[in-house]
Amino acid sequence: MSVIVKHKENNQKYVMIGTGYGTMKEDKNKFFGDHLIHQDDEKLSTMAAVCDYKGQIFWFDTDDLKIIEIDGENIEDFELE
Repeated sequence: MSVIVKHKENNQKYVMIGTGYGTMKEDKNKFFGDHLIHQDDEKLSTMAAVCDYKGQIFWFDTDDLKIIEIDGENIEDFELE
């Protein structure tokens, strides 16, 4: 499935590669099972990986992107209401 996004500030179009990557704070030594005890240190990133027509990868905050097309269909043509 191809998802085309537009950057809200520069109006450049990109192909979305992925979103919602988990991140964890790494400021101390970990022991086996530590991730089960310290789940509050984990959070979801609001960054999205996209690429341009040359295949160069960029990372943008998802608030700066707008989905405009999915699988060749304009997002405004979807009946989502």
